[in-house]
Amino acid sequence: MLDDIATLAAPRLTTNHALSHPLFDYMIEREKIRQRKEAGQPWPWTDDPILQEGRFTNVRRSDDKTTRELMANFYGPHVAGARPGDVLFNCAIGRLFHGADVACHIGGQTDWDPEATIARLRTWPGLKWPSAYIVGTNGESGDKAEYICRKALTPLWHARHRIAENAMLPCYGWEYLCGGLRELKGIGGTGFMAKELAQDFILATGWKPRDLNTFTPVGPGARRGLNRLHGRRVDEDIKSSSRSAEYRFLKQTRELFEMRQRYLPHDFVELQLHDIQFCLCEYDKLERAREGGKLKRRYAA
Repeated sequence: MLDDIATLAAPRLTTNHALSHPLFDYMIEREKIRQRKEAGQPWPWTDDPILQEGRFTNVRRSDDKTTRELMANFYGPHVAGARPGDVLFNCAIGRLFHGADVACHIGGQTDWDPEATIARLRTWPGLKWPSAYIVGTNGESGDKAEYICRKALTPLWHARHRIAENAMLPCYGWEYLCGGLRELKGIGGTGFMAKELAQDFILATGWKPRDLNTFTPVGPGARRGLNRLHGRRVDEDIKSSSRSAEYRFLKQTRELFEMRQRYLPHDFVELQLHDIQFCLCEYDKLERAREGGKLKRRYAA
C-alpha cells in the first residue's frame, strides 16, 4: 500500500532532497518559511505566490503562535501540581476562547463559576471569534460567551476528572479522550474542538499516550487532502461517520506517517501522526487555491 500511494503521488528526483511527494514537498517549504521568518529574514520567505499570501498552519501545530502563547502564558503556570481534569478544563478555556490573552483575563480555574466568568468577559474589549474556532450556539438564545460558559464548559467541568483520568489509564489513550469530549454537547459536534482540546492537553501535560502515533481524528480537510493524493473525488466521504470510512482515512494517514523519512530531509523537525493530519488539511487548502479558490485567511506581513 505504501508503494501504491507513492505512485499516486508521482515522486521525482529533485536537487533539494532525494524524492518528491506533493504533501511532503508542501511540508518542507512550509517549514522553511517558519525558519526564515524566525531567523528575522525579510518577507517574502518563499517564492511560492500562494504561500506568500495565505495563512497556512505550521508543519507542527506546537509551533503556531497561539499554541506557543497558551503554553507559555496560560497552560504552563496552571499545570504544576494540578489534577489532569483541571488541566483539561483550562485547555478548553484556552481553545474555546482562542488565545492566551482572553484565557489569562478569565484566569486559571480551580473552582468554576460560569456566571462570574460571563461577567468578567463583559469587561474584555473586542472579544473576537476567529473563523477556525467559531463555536455555534446550536440555535439557542444568548451570545456565544454565555453559551460557551454555560453549555460547553459547565458540562466539561463536571466530567473533567472522569474523562482525563480514565484516558490516561494504560489501557486507553487519546482516542478515548477525544471520544469522551465528543460526547459533550457543547464541544462534540464535528469533533474538531474535541481534537483541539485533546492535543493541547497532551502538549500541556507531556503525556505520551500509547496511541499517540497510531490514532488521530481525520477531519474533513485532511480527508480532502487524502482524496487528492489518491485521485478520488475531492469531497468523497469527507463527512462520513461510518466505521469503514473513518478506518480508511486513518489507515491512509498512518501510511503517510510511515513514509515520512523517505521524503523529508534527515534533519527535519520531529513529527507526530497528528501533524500529518494537520498538513493534509493545509495541503488541500493550497491545492484549492492553485485551482482558483479563494483563501479565507490571508497573511499580512
